[in-house]
Amino acid sequence: MINKMVFAAVLLGLSACSSLEKMVQYEDQTTREKIQEIKDPLGTSNNKSIAIGAPLNTLSIENKAGKITINGKTYINDQASIEKISHNSDSGQITYISSRAKNGKKITELFIDTPFSNKKPLLIGAIDTFDGEYTFTNTKGIQRNAIRFTLLSQGVLLEHEGGFFSYLNATGFSSLHEIPKNFSFSPIQANDISKAGFIALIRDFGPIKIGFLEVKNIREYELIFIDINDGTIRSSEKIRLDVETQDQFNLSIKQRLAIHMSNKGLVVINISSDYKNLMARNLHKGTKKSLSFRDSGIAHFWSGIDRQGKIWIEYTYGASEKRTLQDVAQALDL
Repeated sequence: MINKMVFAAVLLGLSACSSLEKMVQYEDQTTREKIQEIKDPLGTSNNKSIAIGAPLNTLSIENKAGKITINGKTYINDQASIEKISHNSDSGQITYISSRAKNGKKITELFIDTPFSNKKPLLIGAIDTFDGEYTFTNTKGIQRNAIRFTLLSQGVLLEHEGGFFSYLNATGFSSLHEIPKNFSFSPIQANDISKAGFIALIRDFGPIKIGFLEVKNIREYELIFIDINDGTIRSSEKIRLDVETQDQFNLSIKQRLAIHMSNKGLVVINISSDYKNLMARNLHKGTKKSLSFRDSGIAHFWSGIDRQGKIWIEYTYGASEKRTLQDVAQALDL
C-alpha cells in the first residue's frame, strides 16, 4: 500500500503584498503537453560551492498595533513612520517601508537597517502605487514595475507580469529571471530568503499511476531552487503529495519537506518520491545525500534547529522505531 504524502498550499508569513500567497494548483497531465523533468544540477560532478556570507544573526521581529519589537526591544525610527517591515531575518538586518512628506507630497521609500547599531539606515529605493501595481525606483533612478512584492531582510523580491521575478537590494536590481513553465512560488520557503539566497518553485507533475490504475489523491510534484541573484537553477527534486484535503496538507507539510538555513549553507530535507530515501542537500556546498534508506518506506520526519544552530532530524523507521540525526549539515559535508 502506498503511503500518502502530504503537501500544503499554505500562505507564507510574509508581507501582505506577497506574491507567495498563492495556492498550488494542479491539473490532469492528460489535458496538457507532457512535462519534462528538470535534471538535478546537484547530481552532476561539476558543482561549485557558493559563498555563504556572514554567520547567521537571527532576529525575532514582532509588529503589533504599530509597535515594533526586535529581540524584545522596541524599535523606533525617528525620521519617518514605518508602514511595513520584513517579518523574518537571519542576516541581522531588516527591510522596511516608510513615508515622509516632501514639498507637500508623500514619498514612500525602502530602507535596509541593522537594528540598534550605529549604522544609518540605507536607502535602496522608492515605491509609487497606481491602479494596484507598483513602480520601484532604485537610487540610480532605474525603474521597474511589479504586480506583487515581498519584503525580505536584505531587500525586496518583486514579481512581474508575464512570469518573471527579480530582486532589489543594496546593489540595485537583479536581472529579470523567468519562472520556468508551469511553475509557481512554493508555499514552503527558507525562513529568510535574502540570507538563504534561493527561492523555491513548484509544479504539478501529474497523477500517480500503477499500471493503468491511477492512485487516488496522490500526485507528483517537482520542486526546484533558483538563485535569486543570477536566476540559475541549483537543485531539483520530485516528491509525491496527498491532495485529498486542505487539512491534510496543513497537517503533514512539515513532516514531508523542510528548508533550513545554517552557517554551513541552505539545507533542504525531503522524503523521495519512491518513499524509500530521506534526502538532504546543501545548496551552498553543492552536496546531496540519502540520510536514511528503507526499502519498505519512510513515513515522515520532523526537523528543527537547536540552540547551537545545528539542524536535527527525527524520523520514523518502521511502525514504531524512531531515529535521530543531530547535525544534518555536518552529515552533508561529504
